[in-house]
Amino acid sequence: MKTDSKIPKLLSPAGSPESLKAAVNSGADAVYLGARQFSARERAVNFTEAEMAEAIDYCHLRGVEVYAAVNILYKNAELRRVLELIRSAAEMGADAFILQDIGLTRIVKEMWPDINLHASTQMTVSTPEDAGFLARAGFSRAVLGRELSFEQIRKITMLNVIETEVFIHGALCVGYSGQCLMSAKLGGRGGNRGQCAQPCRLPYTLTENGSAIAEGYLLSPRDLMTIDMLQEIIDTGIDCLKIEGRMKDAVYTAAVTAEYRRVLDGGEVDVGAEKRLNQVFNRGGSSVPGYFAEHAGRDMISAETPKNTGVLAGRTVSYDSRRGICVVKAYEPFSPGDGLEIWTRTEPRCGAGVNVRAQVGDTFTVRVKGDIRPGDPVYKTNDKALEDSIKRAMIAESRKRVVTGLFYAKADEPAVLELRCNGVSVKSFSDVPQPARTVETNESEIKRRLSKTGGSAFTIEWERFEAEEELFFPVSALNDLRRRALTQMEEAIINKHRRVLEVKRITPPRRLQTAGRKRIHVSVARADQLEAALNGGADRIILEPSVVESARVAIDICHVRGAELFLALPLAGVSDVYAEPHADGYYARSWGHILSLADAGRPVIADYTIQAYNRHSIGYITNCCQGLTLSAEMDLTEAEENACSGSELI
Repeated sequence: MKTDSKIPKLLSPAGSPESLKAAVNSGADAVYLGARQFSARERAVNFTEAEMAEAIDYCHLRGVEVYAAVNILYKNAELRRVLELIRSAAEMGADAFILQDIGLTRIVKEMWPDINLHASTQMTVSTPEDAGFLARAGFSRAVLGRELSFEQIRKITMLNVIETEVFIHGALCVGYSGQCLMSAKLGGRGGNRGQCAQPCRLPYTLTENGSAIAEGYLLSPRDLMTIDMLQEIIDTGIDCLKIEGRMKDAVYTAAVTAEYRRVLDGGEVDVGAEKRLNQVFNRGGSSVPGYFAEHAGRDMISAETPKNTGVLAGRTVSYDSRRGICVVKAYEPFSPGDGLEIWTRTEPRCGAGVNVRAQVGDTFTVRVKGDIRPGDPVYKTNDKALEDSIKRAMIAESRKRVVTGLFYAKADEPAVLELRCNGVSVKSFSDVPQPARTVETNESEIKRRLSKTGGSAFTIEWERFEAEEELFFPVSALNDLRRRALTQMEEAIINKHRRVLEVKRITPPRRLQTAGRKRIHVSVARADQLEAALNGGADRIILEPSVVESARVAIDICHVRGAELFLALPLAGVSDVYAEPHADGYYARSWGHILSLADAGRPVIADYTIQAYNRHSIGYITNCCQGLTLSAEMDLTEAEENACSGSELI
């Protein structure tokens, strides 16, 4: 890959301490991780407080940034614990925090203004206006929604008011980022609370007029892979490239990070790279380029399976059902220890282990039970040789940080070893070297000894090296000089990132008036619904975008009948047709809507897509809007606790 553009940072997932080290040693510029609570991947292994401190130090010693994900909507009673987590991680040296809750954002910026905040992809950042709102709110970076095309991304980056980040690899959601309520409504496990049960990965039946027309995992998207379009992504002006996968294992993290690092550093994209990426994890037999070039289609869905399928590696030739022996023709090499799965015509699919070696074109046998027929596709679900090579690279811990070395040794003076790295400088002194009586320690031998950084996080590049002749240094003295300098450098780098934050009093949110008379607001998408809602006594009609062409007629009808009419905006973008002066107001469905309408002086209600889950987020939003709809992930008890004048509940 060749580019004149600045290479974005490569950000890798760290769902566990093992995955973190895998990411760092495979070439990540930054990692993102979560604590055991308040993270959008609650079911990942995640990090204890002690593990997080160790992880942050480990990364900083190797020049890698750490972003702590505190990216859920929190309850009123959880605020103090959330702030304690952020304060603790910030004092450990976390470089940024990924947040979703707008109220928490206000509190953190008020208490600790210097902390970097990144807007989670759960905030559904889709337009330049969304990015502008979040920049005003105090975010330094926005993780863009996964539903955007190159052109949409370019429009945001051209605004140049906030750093931008996009997902380039891993799982895709079937819904808009941050807007899926399926898990919350079907099982009470809110995705925006970090508890998504992934109902999109379950089997469904599609019916038409009562008859089934499709069955399978109809809502389960394939995984995203963009290694062959990195140049186009970079050309959009993006600042950071993000790999999804905190729920995946360390082998996945290492393999994916290494492949993207290689290409970003100038390596060629070949068939082998895509095959290796698909081998470590993909759904449906291949990955997809996502929404970058085109919008959703049937090819994005893995209706056959929601699990890892590996790569197509052969087909069945024959099957002896009595003995349970299947003959397979290999399209890919197989080795002992590999795993395969035969995609039969009926569930469940058959898995087996391989205990022979086979080259492309060879046939081999496996023992397996199932409804197997000749011609069934065979997928390699585990490649032992690939996995072993990845594990060897992980164990090596090869990531080293270059430090500049300067050494001076003169007769009758202590020798000085100085190390410098990114603004940090340390010096270590030896005892006064002795004149050589029989054998002197020549300069090349001194340099060799001092360059042996061993298991440390550093490698030394010498800027100056001056040692007078006819001096003698014991080996132990040189080793001690080097060890002390490296230890000082470790401590200096760690301390540079750590800080002490003052505990401040939280400014309470603006006092919210209790709700008055209950009103009925009805969202309508058709003319007959409008009439029915008015006949039913609706106080306000919310006109959906699908019927906006008849907005003026609907406004007149509502006003004659004594009802208000508000226009609902589409989730992404604001159309000119909403410049309707006779409407009573608008329902904003994105942060950008609030910014655009408030700047234009129009009445605006924040709809349920703008998450208001606690008193602080409600206070923030009602400072910008005339009213809001409470989060649809609340239960009735939580809604009653947060209800206020101007608030709505679906």
